[in-house]
Amino acid sequence: MRKPKSMSELVYHTRRKDEFGTVRVWVFKENCTECGKVKMGKPVNPKTGKVKSRSKEYVCSECDHSVEKEAYEDSLTASIEYTCPEGHSGEIEIPFERRKLTIKNLNTGKNKRKPGVSFNCKTCDFEIKVVKLK
Repeated sequence: MRKPKSMSELVYHTRRKDEFGTVRVWVFKENCTECGKVKMGKPVNPKTGKVKSRSKEYVCSECDHSVEKEAYEDSLTASIEYTCPEGHSGEIEIPFERRKLTIKNLNTGKNKRKPGVSFNCKTCDFEIKVVKLK
């Protein structure tokens, strides 16, 4: 499994540790679908030179081809290193498609639906969920 050398080559990265084990997830940027020369990224503000982080699209800096954020992120692959609550460690690659997952709030006991990715441990088949924090 390929590991990132810097954060600039990633679309998404998180490292979580809780009562359900530890998880590290990263998603690499992909090359442009039109020209295939450079990695797609969020558009840059020409005046400030900063990335527009809330943009709803990804743009190729070479050929100006743009793709909607959801369509682009659904085409990517998430690389995951994990340790499940049983103590089994492993690595897995899954499509980076965020779905609505049901999460139980431990303080109130109520269920909430949040976007995230889920996968099963290869050894014990325990379902591990990685959800957006906000």
